[in-house]
Amino acid sequence: IKMAFNKKSNPLMHFVLYEDTIPVSSATLAIHDNVARLDNVATVKELQGQGRGEKIIKYCVEKARKLGSKYIVFESSKQGISLYRKMGFTETAMYYIYSLSK
Repeated sequence: IKMAFNKKSNPLMHFVLYEDTIPVSSATLAIHDNVARLDNVATVKELQGQGRGEKIIKYCVEKARKLGSKYIVFESSKQGISLYRKMGFTETAMYYIYSLSK
């Protein structure tokens, strides 16, 4: 897994999991104080369900811990919920998104 970019002034870290030279999974991690936020976790569709998403999530969680995070927050698609639960995450809050009417 390689970090795609990271400047000291940039709180975002984007990671890409490669197999040989081919990117197969990625995730974005942001950290503020002791809270990390995991976003944009994705795996190439044909390769989903084979552990790559779990691998990059574990990597990001460990990176967040090493950088002092005590909490991690993220949003999940319906697909992703089962993976996060399998990994030991529990839902602590749910929210709804509303669109503005014209």
